[in-house]
Order: sequence, then C-alpha cells, then structure tokens
Amino acid sequence: MPSTRRLVSGSHIPHYSRAQPIASLDPKQRLHVTMVLHPRDAGAHELHGVHAPRKRGRTTGIALDSASDLARRYDPGDDRFEAIRRFASRYALTVVETSRARHDVVLEGTIADLGRAFSVNLHRASVRGRVVRAHAESIRLPHDLASIVDGVLGLDTVPLHVPFVRPGPPDRRLSPRELTRHYAFPPGNARGQRIALLQFGGGYADADISVFSERFGIALPAINDRAVAGNDGALRRNAPPARATMRGLARAWASDASFAQVMEKHGSDLSPFINALEVTMDLELALAMGGGAAIDVLFAPPGADGWRRALYAALGTPYAGAHGTEVMPVPSVLSISWGDSERNFGAMKLRLIDHALVAASRLGVAICASTGDRGSTNTLTGCDGVNVNFPASSPVVLAVGGTRLSPSGRHAFGETAWKGALKGSPVASGGGMSGFFARPSYQRALATPGAPESWRDTSLPEDFVGRWLPDVAASAAFECGVEIVAGGTSLVAGGTSAATPVVAALLARIGARVGRSLPAFHAWLYSRAARGACADVVDGDNDVCAGTLPFYHAGKGWDPCTGHGTLIGTAVVDKLLDVGVKARSRTTSSAP
Repeated sequence: MPSTRRLVSGSHIPHYSRAQPIASLDPKQRLHVTMVLHPRDAGAHELHGVHAPRKRGRTTGIALDSASDLARRYDPGDDRFEAIRRFASRYALTVVETSRARHDVVLEGTIADLGRAFSVNLHRASVRGRVVRAHAESIRLPHDLASIVDGVLGLDTVPLHVPFVRPGPPDRRLSPRELTRHYAFPPGNARGQRIALLQFGGGYADADISVFSERFGIALPAINDRAVAGNDGALRRNAPPARATMRGLARAWASDASFAQVMEKHGSDLSPFINALEVTMDLELALAMGGGAAIDVLFAPPGADGWRRALYAALGTPYAGAHGTEVMPVPSVLSISWGDSERNFGAMKLRLIDHALVAASRLGVAICASTGDRGSTNTLTGCDGVNVNFPASSPVVLAVGGTRLSPSGRHAFGETAWKGALKGSPVASGGGMSGFFARPSYQRALATPGAPESWRDTSLPEDFVGRWLPDVAASAAFECGVEIVAGGTSLVAGGTSAATPVVAALLARIGARVGRSLPAFHAWLYSRAARGACADVVDGDNDVCAGTLPFYHAGKGWDPCTGHGTLIGTAVVDKLLDVGVKARSRTTSSAP
C-alpha cells in the first residue's frame, strides 16, 4: 500500500519518538476525522496586508463580511468533495458534513477502517505524560487525493496546549483601574465590541466572578459560555474543580510553599487547578478592562482538531454539533493565552490552524496570543533547545510578551522585560524567531539579532528567515500585578497569559473609539505611522537557562523580549484617527 500512496506533508507526531505505547484500541470504536482540502483558489490563504486598520467592509481588501464570503473564497469545488466521497465509500467511511467556508469534509468510521484509509496504526500511548490516542506513522493518502488534501485532523488526541498562567501571591496588588490608567486606555466604553477567549480545559466559578466584580465595582457585561464538541461528539463545557479543591489549592498557591510541596500535597488536582486559574484570570481581566464588551468563553477539546474546531466556532462556521444550533457573532478581538512550541505542533497542524487564523483576520478579527513564560527556550522543563510559541508565531497574530512593573512614584511605574522565578521555576517573557513561518512583509526592515540556534522545520532551506516575536508586551510579573480572585482567594495575575487579555481588552477599547476593526493592527505597528504608539522597554532579558542557551536582551526600539514595548492606548487612538482623517482627505481630493 505505501508504494501507491503519498505522504501528507508534516503529518507525523513530532514528539512520538518519546512516547510509550500502552495498548491497542477497540477496532469498532467510531471517530470523526476532518479532511481539510485545498481551496480552488490557490491564493486563498494569502493575506495581502493592509498595514493600517480599516473600517469593516469588502472594499478594504482584508475584512470580509460574513461566513458566506469565506465560503466563496475557500470553496474547494464540487469535484473535490466528490473525490472525498468516493474515497470514503471505498473504506466504509460515512460523510458527516461538508463545509465550503472551512474547506473540509468530516468523515466517520471505525478505528480499523480509519487506520486502513489513512495508513496508520491507531493505539493508546503515553505522550508528554498523558494517555492519548496516537500513531507512529505519517499519514498517507492515495495519489489521486494527495494534490487536493492539505491535511487530516482528529486521528490523534495529543494535546497541543499549555496554559501560560503564573498567578502568584499578592506582593504588590494593582487594581484593574490602575493598570488601565498605566496603559492609557482610551475613555469611553466598548459596548458593541466582543472579546472571545479560547480555553482548552478548566473553568470558572460564578462565585469568584461575583466577588471580583463587587470588589472593583465592575458592571458585568454579557458572558456567553460556548461548548465546542470534540471529534468524539462530547461537548467541552465550563468545568471548574470542586469549590473546596479550588479553595485549598488557591491558598497553597498564595503561600510560600514550593511547587514540589504543592504537588506532593495536592497531586493530580494541580493540573485542573492551573487550567481553572487560566480561565478565571482571562475572564476577570477581560471583564475588568474590556469596557463593557461582550465576552464569549469557548471551551474546546485538546489537540489540533480542537484548535481548529474552536476557531471556526468563533467565526460563526462551527462543525456540526459544536455548540448546538446557535451561531456565534464574530468577535472583534480573539484572546488566546494557551499555546505550545512550534516543534510540538509539527508542520501540518501549524499550517492548518494558521489558515483558520487567516480566515479570522479576513473577517476583521484582531487576534492576540501569548508568547509563553519560558523565555527563549519555550520549554516547560529543561533547557533542550530554543523555540517560539504558536499561535503567537503566526504572521496574522499580535504576539504578546511580558514586562515587570516597578513602582517609581505614587501612580507611576517603570517597566523592564519580565524575568523571575515562581516557586523555584525560572520564568521569563517568550520571544525569538519562528522556525516555520517566514518573515512577513511588515517585518522586512526590522533590525534583528543574528540567526538563532532555534528549532526549524526540516523542509525549510538553510537560509530561511522567520517571523520574529513578540510584537508588544504588557504586565506579566506577579511581584507587581493586577489582583484577581480565584477559589475565593486574592492572587496577582502573572505570566504572558495575564498580558494577553489585557492587550485584547485594550484593542476592544481602541476599536470602539476609532470605529474600526483591527485585524492588521500588529502589522501597522511596524509602520512609520505608528511611531510613538508604544512606550519602549529597554532593560532586562529572557534568559531562563543561566546562559547555556541563546537568549535576548531588551533594548532601544523593537526587541525579542518586549517587541515594540507597551501600547499607549490614547496615543494609538490619536494616530489611527489621524490616519482616518488623511485617508478621507485623499479620497475627497481625488474625486472628480
């Protein structure tokens, strides 16, 4: 069979070599698998950047109006859908759904039939400490499908997410109002804007949200929980740990106990607690700083299939059963505080998820993602190489790094690149060069360090130059951060997970003020028109390996620790409004 088939590029599981096979699976177990097709238009995934945010509308060349626009742009064509139907029939698979907007086909079949169809042996294995479904082989397809299929998702359940959350004890608490003042959030509310928060585990307790809102006098906008179905048909919902468990762990987390001591006492409860911290922190920061923007919280399954399902649910083109029959309004801003090293995703999954992010940009969505909390290595344990975090590394995403605030007056703070330690573990702002995504046009003139000794996809040429991150940064150090409430306990938000919803809330406020969608905001930051929109951060570094691996220093101008620095909200508004005035002036003067 292999001789008559072709490999699907980048479809191996990158860290399978470190996996431990455990057992076979029931061959009669049924699964859903997504085959993603190439659109008929070969340039459909290209996003020709408009480097200034524009008003929503088809005339901008960047923001389309609805899911129907996506269906026209990404349509694979009836002949390609028919080819997949023939393939499905050949292997006793059922076509569950076809989507022109998502350019995919969802198939259902048994473990045995899916294994034959895609030339893989599906089994249970321990990967990165979790028992998952996996396969050792790369996916192979018949030659007649190889040219029309971009990738296949759902065969494995290897998780591709880490919550970059680092709440710590309340050493120096800031109120949300103090932080909005520091970053010069523009006045006025953001009603009419929507902030979507992607979550891959955990949940929040209404009691924590109530205490938080009462403490800081926050009028709660609409909070919409969205359950996203996995390919097993199960809906992922808001699922915080039991209240007593959450309360006990929150107190332990706020104490002087080391990570090892917390782990010894609480064991398997620790991971669900950290996931719940992530969800709670994202939601409370978005509520406190979003200016009344509606909040959508999407709970999605782990793995690349879950990432894609969640993104398309947010765009109003969900998989069947993703969250009932209700279609979500498209958000103004998408905030993602989870991610993983590019090398753990692998080329196929990076490509397919990035294409969904491009579709979000076409709908006018500004996307913020955290760069991770392990400095230049972006590895949770050990110092075994340099890499960057995805989806922050996507060229259509605003990559958010971290800073450390230091009081310099009654209401003033200085900022350096974030680096420190949390319960004995070194932490720092993520940053560096992508090993998969090429340097985008908006970074062409960027002065960067020499080529890093970083992970790089093996299919790329030796002279490959990648996209650099972060683009901006915000408060991430728990020594002086904004207060949150989790498990009924006061903690200080930290990590690039804290920085990301803060920046997302600021973009919602800016978007409301200037009356524009901001999908190309990160690209605009590299233009001359954006000079003065950020406060430069010039001190600090992101070394977490005591100099044994390459790392980066903050410095004048853009750098791989804090990007352009921290956004000055009112300055951004002034510059964007000025851009709008000039654009209208040019249009008027050129009119006949």
